[in-house]
Amino acid sequence: MTSAPRRGAARPLLQWLGVAVAVAVLVPTTLAVASEDDDADDPTEDPERAQVERGGEVYARYCVTCHGTSGGGGSGTGVQAGPPIDDTSVSYNDLLVRTGRMPIVDQEAGIFEEPDITDEDRDALAAWLSSELGLPGDIPTVGEGDPARGGDLYAANCMQCHGATGVGGISGGGELVLAVRQLDEVAIAQAIRVGPFTMPAFDDDQLDEQGVADIAAYTTSMDDQPTTPLGLRELDRVSQALAAGGVLVLVGFAIALAHRRPRQ
Repeated sequence: MTSAPRRGAARPLLQWLGVAVAVAVLVPTTLAVASEDDDADDPTEDPERAQVERGGEVYARYCVTCHGTSGGGGSGTGVQAGPPIDDTSVSYNDLLVRTGRMPIVDQEAGIFEEPDITDEDRDALAAWLSSELGLPGDIPTVGEGDPARGGDLYAANCMQCHGATGVGGISGGGELVLAVRQLDEVAIAQAIRVGPFTMPAFDDDQLDEQGVADIAAYTTSMDDQPTTPLGLRELDRVSQALAAGGVLVLVGFAIALAHRRPRQ
């Protein structure tokens, strides 16, 4: 006589089967979540972070030798004793790079040829300066301007130093004044607001945003303005004085030669 199978003997098998099912469900889910976390930590999956990382690479290559890792200035001598930039703005530094003033080509700084900095590199550098050094400000957006009105504003506020045709030169005070005729509208707006070097800064009370856009529209149209038959545009004040002196010397020399000629 055989006895009926006991129900309790099947329970361990069912329990192990349940565990196997649970593992089969939970393990792929856990791995998927971990993969998503890894992707979130990957800077290439975050465009903004990737841009900051790229900006850090640009800074390390072209700026850190002279301005220090934290922007506090270089600790070396000569060109490597660069000024601190941690008390400047994003717009100021972007202006220097945009206009080619920085970085400089110098063997001591490890830059042996003209840097090939793209617009993307410059934007990334601005993002890094803002994110990692905490510099204030951003790159301005310039609206549509009126060149005719900008010409009037330029004559009233800019022409005394930058010249009627924007070629710059040397001002009456002996300061080197940069040309503005070949700068883009963003660089013009930045220069007006931050006042680089010896140039004064113009705030909203002196020039509103529309006025800045008008001046930018005017200066960017300067290349369309006619020149003299010889292609000359303008001489700055110091060059004018030197040219006038040269003319006077030539006239005096011609008169002296005329008096020395034997009379017939």
